Amino acid sequence: MSIVGAHGESLGAAALYAAFALCTLLPAAKMLEPDDYAYRASIIALSQGHFWLTNAQYVVLGESLSGGIQQWVHLANGHWISEKNPGYPFFAVVFQWLRIVRVTPLFYGAIGCATLYAGARRWLGRRGGLFAVVLYCSAGAAMVFAWRATMPTFTDASLIAAGAGALVWTLLAVEASSRRRTVVGLLGFAALEGATFIRYTDVVEFAVAVAAVCVFARSARLRWRNVAWWLSSVAVFGGLVLVFDALVYGGATRTGYSTGEITFSASALVPNLEHMPMHLLRTMPLALAAFGAVIWIVARLVTARRAETGERSLRRRDAYVAGSLVAGWLGI
Repeated sequence: MSIVGAHGESLGAAALYAAFALCTLLPAAKMLEPDDYAYRASIIALSQGHFWLTNAQYVVLGESLSGGIQQWVHLANGHWISEKNPGYPFFAVVFQWLRIVRVTPLFYGAIGCATLYAGARRWLGRRGGLFAVVLYCSAGAAMVFAWRATMPTFTDASLIAAGAGALVWTLLAVEASSRRRTVVGLLGFAALEGATFIRYTDVVEFAVAVAAVCVFARSARLRWRNVAWWLSSVAVFGGLVLVFDALVYGGATRTGYSTGEITFSASALVPNLEHMPMHLLRTMPLALAAFGAVIWIVARLVTARRAETGERSLRRRDAYVAGSLVAGWLGI
């Protein structure tokens, strides 16, 4: 068998992502909204060794940047800092040092696609990985946000994809060694932790992942030692975020947003359900295919009693993987 034949799917996925990256880099970068300016200032300040700025530093940096600094806040200690969640500049600063900040989301997108490829191939078979990369890169929103390098959206989405892919692989790789599953699972949780540090609302996906590994640990033939390592990682990350917020913003549960600026209420559900589905279908039309697949998986599970023992096991496996992915997606 030729090398191309043996690795056709992986080469196809790599070529697809290379084309996706090229399409995002060809158009000139633009700053479209205040968020772009807020994150740009944070990335540049961190590249200069400053997490927050004094009044003098804030004025100097603002004057040096076209469009200035937007959506930063004046802390009680007299320093200036972006009101946005603080994680993205840490993921982008190396690329700023190298003067290739536009590559930032594409780098993490490559990690997300590679891990999705491994997880989907394990779950869906030989061509599953290629299909996963096609689906991930097919959304118009993916290309738009990969193009907007000072925005964190494609980066935290890619870290969520990486976490999902790693955990799907870990849950299904029952023949792999316990150590290998522990390491891959830790990397998956590290990716989800990174996504949550970039955007705190990603904690919803994080919580779904924790629940999934706890619920399905036994059926996935995981040792509780594996799960203990992952939950320890979760606990350490949670503690570090609380300490970070306490030191920077003056309270363990505070952020740069002023009180009342960001609110959570059940009354927001109905307006979201009225408007978001159509927006999502316009930017991710293949979500309809995913919805159809979920219905098919549920139907197969309902009729599993009439199947042979091995087939019933496969249908249950499909159901718990799909259920976890759907719960995370709906949560976001």
